[in-house]
Amino acid sequence: ARPVDFTPTGRDPFVRFVEDPNTDKTAAVFDSLGHVLARWRAEGREPYFFVHHPDDLHAPALARFAQARWHALAPDTFPAPPAWPAETRGQLSLF
Repeated sequence: ARPVDFTPTGRDPFVRFVEDPNTDKTAAVFDSLGHVLARWRAEGREPYFFVHHPDDLHAPALARFAQARWHALAPDTFPAPPAWPAETRGQLSLF
C-alpha cells in the first residue's frame, strides 16, 4: 500500500488521483477520499480533484464514478453527476 497524506496546506487543496482504472479495486480509496473531501468542504475549503491515468483514457469514467459514490455518501455536499450528452441523445451526425 502507498502512503497517503490528506493534510491540506491551504484553502484550495489539490488532490491528484493516479490509480488502477478498475473500480472494484479503487472503490474503497474513493470512499475514504470522499470522507476527507466532505470534511474539507465543511471546513470551508474548496478542494480540487483530478483523476489521471497513464493515457487518460479511463480518467473521465473514473471521475464520474467518484462523483457518483461521493454523492451517495453526502448528497448535500456533492452534486449528482450530470448526464453525459451520449446518455441523453444519440450520436451527433457528421452530416
